[in-house]
Amino acid sequence: PVNVRSAAHPGGETRHWFEVDAQMLRAARSLGSAKLLKCPVGQAADSTRCLGHTPRLVLGGNGVSGQAFVDNAAFRQYTHKVFSAKVLDMETAAIGTVAHANGVPWIAFRSLSDLAGGGPDENEIERFFQLAADNAAAVLLQFLEAWK
Repeated sequence: PVNVRSAAHPGGETRHWFEVDAQMLRAARSLGSAKLLKCPVGQAADSTRCLGHTPRLVLGGNGVSGQAFVDNAAFRQYTHKVFSAKVLDMETAAIGTVAHANGVPWIAFRSLSDLAGGGPDENEIERFFQLAADNAAAVLLQFLEAWK
């Protein structure tokens, strides 16, 4: 839990979760199946930076944020078991905290570049970072079109 101060709670309030805006979530749910790339923009289909499967858009669910980069399968499994976490990152809760404290509606889009402790070799963030960024941008643009 974190203690969040805001105009509504100057002494602070204890929070475990930061709910996204219901209207924004409805708009995101209207996207259906977004067109996601298997390869980063400009990469050949046989590149080592391409996925062997088509990525999919998953809407809703819990995410957990922490202060450290995680490349540990046991910890990833723990957060899924305890918090039903679909993602584990370092940034989203900070955005939710600031939005909540300032009364600003918000939603988060996460495009996963690696599976914490999920690869047989070294972490795959460097391999799939650009692809994750390309797909996140595509989903955001589709969301903005649906939201207007």
